[in-house]
Amino acid sequence: MDTQANPYLPPRAGQPPVAASFFVVSAIGMLIATGLSYSVGVLHSFVAQWVYLLNGNPPQSMFTTFATSIFHNLVAQGINVISAGAGGYWVARHSRERPVSSAAVAGALMLLPLSLVVFVPYQLPQPLWSTYLFFLTPVPCAVLGGVYSAMRD
Repeated sequence: MDTQANPYLPPRAGQPPVAASFFVVSAIGMLIATGLSYSVGVLHSFVAQWVYLLNGNPPQSMFTTFATSIFHNLVAQGINVISAGAGGYWVARHSRERPVSSAAVAGALMLLPLSLVVFVPYQLPQPLWSTYLFFLTPVPCAVLGGVYSAMRD
């Protein structure tokens, strides 16, 4: 579309958008995946804790009950896997070059907020397998999201 014909259009209207750099796209994908994982995880925890309390269980045992629960740890892992895949997919769709590499970088960047778990001043009672999976799944799942995006093109 010619901007001279319509003076109300912005200067770049009708032209392809400028692609962001490799790192910017990867960082935005990491933020999308981490935000999605956190918000869905908080929603799951909120609903599960209210169901737990409404069934007459004492609130004092709630922390250890949820942290050691295999079901809730598997749900958290599922949320993490889907979020990392969605972030990798988004990165690959918006990367101007090397979409799968960009998704892998986004997966590696997802490890930064997860690594804060190491610095908490108390011992988390969750199973060790769950902790390991939280650190092992973001990169492969983001790459799979990137590969899926590349296959769809």
